[in-house]
Amino acid sequence: MYRSSTSDSYDTDYLSWPDQISRRCNICGSILEFAHPDNGKLVHTLDGDIHQVIYKYTCPNVKCENFKHYLNPAPRYDYDKKYYGKDVIRRVAREIFIFDQNPEQIHLRLTLDYELKISLRTVQRMYNDCILVKSHKIDVQTKEVLSENKGIIMAADAQDPGAGMEAIWLFTDCISSRLLNTQQTKSMPSEKLQGEIKKILTSYNTKLLGFVSDKQNSIVKCMREYFPEIPHQYCTWHFASHLWNHLEVFDTQIFSELKTGIVKLPIHSRSTTSKTNFEGYGKLSLREVFSEIDKDLQRLLKYRSKKFQALRGLALYRSLKRFVKDLEDGTQQIDLESKFGIYYLRTLERLQELLESVQERFFETLFMYDTFKMIYSLLYMPNLKKADRQQQLDNIFGKCWAVARIKTPAMSIESLRSFNLAASSNCPTILGEWVRCDKKLCN
Repeated sequence: MYRSSTSDSYDTDYLSWPDQISRRCNICGSILEFAHPDNGKLVHTLDGDIHQVIYKYTCPNVKCENFKHYLNPAPRYDYDKKYYGKDVIRRVAREIFIFDQNPEQIHLRLTLDYELKISLRTVQRMYNDCILVKSHKIDVQTKEVLSENKGIIMAADAQDPGAGMEAIWLFTDCISSRLLNTQQTKSMPSEKLQGEIKKILTSYNTKLLGFVSDKQNSIVKCMREYFPEIPHQYCTWHFASHLWNHLEVFDTQIFSELKTGIVKLPIHSRSTTSKTNFEGYGKLSLREVFSEIDKDLQRLLKYRSKKFQALRGLALYRSLKRFVKDLEDGTQQIDLESKFGIYYLRTLERLQELLESVQERFFETLFMYDTFKMIYSLLYMPNLKKADRQQQLDNIFGKCWAVARIKTPAMSIESLRSFNLAASSNCPTILGEWVRCDKKLCN
């Protein structure tokens, strides 16, 4: 039975022993007696905060093991005795397994859709729990499914939650689409990966027919040294995704720099209490006078990148370029010596400076974006012979390597190493990573 009371900031639920469950002690058969309530805990749910108070019960028989052992099987609001509701973990699981969202995306949806105050690290922990629990739940069923096949084609994918958290490795069977195992680890060198693969094969009593992955160094080394007889196919989606992710991070720097400059413009950041006498307008704040221009600029900041299709930095630069051109045309109709004209011109000059500051990065991003689109179209072009596809890809990656060497002559094929996504990566470094990931490196 639930007894609820309400405060200004949360509802309070007192969790007593459920009516449908017998209160007899499972050891001696005595009727359990109420002992005391716990101290209560504030649980954050998707519907608001709940102050959860649990009534504790104990066996009155001093000779019973349950004497002073406090019990209550009532369903709780909280998940795993933490401070967030079970509805939150269910929502996280839904985002993972239905919408294929990563921790950052889930965190954003929880904070925006539910106004839930939750840290990214907490979401990452829930994400890890969901992945691991999901794996255990389907284990028995997977054994039954795999027993009907002659073997498995294993796919390995490392899901990196980010922010220094341990990576989650997912091993799946491409034939049955079953999840074979998950492994949470800080690193997965080739020796450890070999052990995980053998453990999976032993666990399911099956054999390895093939392997599919992206081109991570540890996976390539593992297959080359420990499973040389097993066909190893690079997954085109992971390959394309790896190229795109580096490009997207590089592009974000354009967006971030332009956004910072726009929000720092006096027409947006100046206090509304600070007023100036504008000829023909009266005494008004700068934000009031330039509100329409400011609104148009803020709308430009709503661009979002779309995987394999659009980059928000490129989109913002192009739109801002057109916007600045309109402002430049507008100077012919404005008295530039008036107070309005002076601030108008200052705003225009600052926007021109912003565009100039990111111009080189814009053209580098544009080159990589156009190159990526050619690579992506070749990867998924139907009715194209494998040899022709590889020849055209080699030509594209050859051009990438030529541009990288022009920008950084000291680069060499032998020095190329994989690296994590980083905002500090420059154009030749990213092009070098693209070349490294190509199946046939250009000389």
